Amino acid sequence: MKRAIFLFAIVLGLGTMSQAQVVSPDQVVEIKPTKVEKTRGANPNIKGTKPTEDKAVEKTKTRGTYTCDLKLENWSDYCVDVYVDGYYKCTMTSKTYIYIVVDLGYSSIYGESCGGTMEWKKDGIQCSDRFTYRFY
Repeated sequence: MKRAIFLFAIVLGLGTMSQAQVVSPDQVVEIKPTKVEKTRGANPNIKGTKPTEDKAVEKTKTRGTYTCDLKLENWSDYCVDVYVDGYYKCTMTSKTYIYIVVDLGYSSIYGESCGGTMEWKKDGIQCSDRFTYRFY
């Protein structure tokens, strides 16, 4: 009887482990570039500019803030400054990927080439580990 219970436990354990290894592939969202349009004044897609000084960011203690990881891939030949909801988050070199931590509830990604000639825009994005946003 003990042997039957032991075999049942092993079979059940192996079945559970095989199901745990199933991983769904990421859904890739392609973001195509466009040329930056000449405007009078500041770019309307950028609310917070890239920092130019080495200054520590003051941390505020908050409770209940939820964040998620946003996966970005830069497959273009450009260096790209990335903005989430208009605020600067990072700079990506060509042919790299990065995970950035953002607050839940964000809605847009905007990328501008470091030279300011090309831009990438995507509205209506969502936070999920199953999405990869790719700059081409």
